[in-house]
Amino acid sequence: MWDLKRQTEIKHIILEKYLWAWLRILSKRRPLLYYVDGFAGPGRYRDESTGEIKPGSPVIAIEAYLDHKRKGEQYELKFINVEKKETNWQELENSTVAFKSEVDIENIPGGFLDNIDYILKKIGNAFAFFFIDPFGISGIEFAEIEKVFARDETEILLNFNYDGIQRCIGELANLNHPDPKRRRKATRTIDRVCSMMNVAKEELEEIVTSRGISEEKETLLLRKYRENLLKYKTFVYPLPINYPDKRRTFYYLIFMTSNIYALRIMKDIMKKEKKTERGEHLLFLPLPEVEPENLKQKLYSKYEGRTVEREEVLTDFLPKVIYFDKEDYLARDIDKALNSLVADKDTPVTEIRGRQRWNPYYKFS
Repeated sequence: MWDLKRQTEIKHIILEKYLWAWLRILSKRRPLLYYVDGFAGPGRYRDESTGEIKPGSPVIAIEAYLDHKRKGEQYELKFINVEKKETNWQELENSTVAFKSEVDIENIPGGFLDNIDYILKKIGNAFAFFFIDPFGISGIEFAEIEKVFARDETEILLNFNYDGIQRCIGELANLNHPDPKRRRKATRTIDRVCSMMNVAKEELEEIVTSRGISEEKETLLLRKYRENLLKYKTFVYPLPINYPDKRRTFYYLIFMTSNIYALRIMKDIMKKEKKTERGEHLLFLPLPEVEPENLKQKLYSKYEGRTVEREEVLTDFLPKVIYFDKEDYLARDIDKALNSLVADKDTPVTEIRGRQRWNPYYKFS
């Protein structure tokens, strides 16, 4: 059984809170859903500070579903958990066996990539949430995992292990080392990074060697990976998690979806967790407080002379990421700015209620 690190606890809290909201909303329209854990681990962890046994991601997901089910929710959620290490897989079986009388659970021994085709065939056209949380950077080679990225009716929470990438790209300096063993090792390592990120070696070298500031290099690597993911999902939002008590990024949790309201929910959860004492010190780049007047000006400037739906406004502004756009908003920030524009006598903005109360029109005269 693994020890529960503080950064893992944050990750599990975000996963649990999102699954609660995800299940509640999607189950209204879809009677069958799937949860896929590509690197499931042993299913339970030991808290380092207290010694208490706590659930891992597969059990967190199962317990969230069972709580809904016992409250009368009428839908089915099936679970597929994949674990390569035999001892962890056996512990996973032990951790989930008590739930199998109530829940459809399949624990697959083996690697995630080796089982992708089987998983996708089994899921068929059902909606699925994939939690892809490898230890390190192996096992998520882009050419293989893009089958998941490209699938419709799919949301993904992905661990982009920046610390592992940073350590591996140090081998760039050894690609021309006089020792052939060092050269071969460096070549294998850099090839693994390129395969995981879907970048050419020359592009990786350019990013790494042309930037002297580590934060800038980090942002460029993250930007490149995000650009590749955006080819498959409309919205890709990264959250940095640091080593505890260090100002150094451990990994990014990257959320992928094509549903603007799923993005709204996840951003709310992520930012709320960041503001807790448990989460705040882990941030690589904390979000600044939103300046309402500044946002109002941006909205009016963009939509002046037009009538737009709230959904369009959210789609334009909610996906912004501070690392790239220097802006980052929650849905409530945008709604507050819209309501303020309507109430402000100096700005001719009118709200027009339509058939969908949650999605009014705004006329920017």
